Amino acid sequence: MTAIDAPAVAITRERGRMRIDFDFTRQPGPPAAALQVTVNSSDEAGVPPRTYTFHVVETRRGTLQTDVPLDPDKHYDVYASTTAGDPPIPSESTLTELDPAGKVAKIPVAERMIGGFGRLVARVRGQLGH
Repeated sequence: MTAIDAPAVAITRERGRMRIDFDFTRQPGPPAAALQVTVNSSDEAGVPPRTYTFHVVETRRGTLQTDVPLDPDKHYDVYASTTAGDPPIPSESTLTELDPAGKVAKIPVAERMIGGFGRLVARVRGQLGH
């Protein structure tokens, strides 16, 4: 079993809450059944990442205005992935970094390379697992 492509999501702050704009039309296979989002802040020492699941059954494109609080004075890294099919197959993750001003921070080149390598390893492992 191999992971499906990472979802196309844009995560932003809106009035102190997390907003998720998504477009799953380019993901192959059955429509996503759920969108999982893990939120972490390096500014919250001792606070573990929080994971939220949003049911998006049969929805390929849309906006979620969540009740997930995002402090405007903190940095956040948010990973988003989907599950689809029966049995559910997880997607790769998409990383969004938010700076305290609410702007999306650019992902450093080295981090993108590490993420690409991680996806390659996951695909190889998935192919060897058959």
